Amino acid sequence: MKSILLTTSTLPRFQGDPEPRFVLDLAFALSRYYRVTILAPSDALAALSEKIGEVEIVRYRYAPLRRWETLAYPGAILPRLKKKPWLWPLVPLLCVGLHVALSKLLKSRQFDLVHCHWFVPQGAVQAWGFFHTRAPPFIVTSHGGDLNTLKGRFIKRALQYIMGRAAAVTVVSRQLQKRVAKAGYNSRVIPMGVDARRFCVTTPVSLAPGDKTILFVGRLAEKKGVNILIEAMARPELRHLGCRLLVVGDGPDKGDLMNLADSLSVASSVNFLGAIGHEDLPEVYSKAHIFCAPSIVAKDGDMDGLPTVILEASAAGKPCVSTRVGGISDFIENDVNGCLVEPGDSGALAHSLARLLDDDEFYHQLSSEARKRAAQYDWPIIARRFSALYEQYFNPPPGFSQDSS
Repeated sequence: MKSILLTTSTLPRFQGDPEPRFVLDLAFALSRYYRVTILAPSDALAALSEKIGEVEIVRYRYAPLRRWETLAYPGAILPRLKKKPWLWPLVPLLCVGLHVALSKLLKSRQFDLVHCHWFVPQGAVQAWGFFHTRAPPFIVTSHGGDLNTLKGRFIKRALQYIMGRAAAVTVVSRQLQKRVAKAGYNSRVIPMGVDARRFCVTTPVSLAPGDKTILFVGRLAEKKGVNILIEAMARPELRHLGCRLLVVGDGPDKGDLMNLADSLSVASSVNFLGAIGHEDLPEVYSKAHIFCAPSIVAKDGDMDGLPTVILEASAAGKPCVSTRVGGISDFIENDVNGCLVEPGDSGALAHSLARLLDDDEFYHQLSSEARKRAAQYDWPIIARRFSALYEQYFNPPPGFSQDSS
């Protein structure tokens, strides 16, 4: 059985942790075919090594004290650096820690391929690394936060260097594929997936007046556009229906969003539930009628790739109202398996939400199609697509090198 090493800076730290788990879920799906190890940054709340199912997890130290290892969690590295610039001194420490851990793993074990999630820091350290042994081929995947926000001539050249060293580049959306093409390289679109069975809810939803619930799940940050959704809740179309909004998640914008709901006199209809563990999300989806992902392009250019919460909601049969941002339109076809509006348009958002809540036939039509579309993103299907890519780079021919790939 071949051995795969996945490197990432985002991974749940403990059971019930609300941190994104798509890399872990991918590892579970791949473990049917390979021995899978995940390498991720340490955190005071996480075990340095553990095995979950057939997947081994190794977390590397990068600061003298574990309580100082706060660069990667909670949230993602780049957003944390923007909000907390005093964390910048940890960046070189994390890169050194990652390089040391990689060197030890590659020297002590035989890996057939390394799969780096995000260009920075995982792809960069892999590309620039000086390892004591011949490194296996590596693949790098962009989820959007790296390619969309990292700018400047030096950064562009650095990303091109990583792409040139990588055996292959994958992205989660066609929008990101275009960005890679502009840099002069090819890439494959392979999105993240969803555990369709886990989120499938068979209990029929009542659309009785006075019991209409809109759900948002995600980090409360600028690119998520939750402020637009709260503004939509204040518009007559939704006020008339007497619906409520459940906001699941935490983040830097939570205080501002709560103040906005209060200033628009919709605080009684908007419930902030905080972060909820992945184990409890299926139940949360079951209590909603519609899912809304009002994504926008942030001021720094950051935007969603293809949010896995959209896949989860669709698998649960919840029609999704979202925006034409990033890779969302790769999954949602307007008025077929969901609704799409222009980003930042609270009026159009309110109209689409009200239409779904008010039109029972339209609602059930989209609900059925949402389930069908989500089934195409089931993790076993996504894992087979990655496996087909991996197989091209196992046992490379004589003369293969990352410099010539």
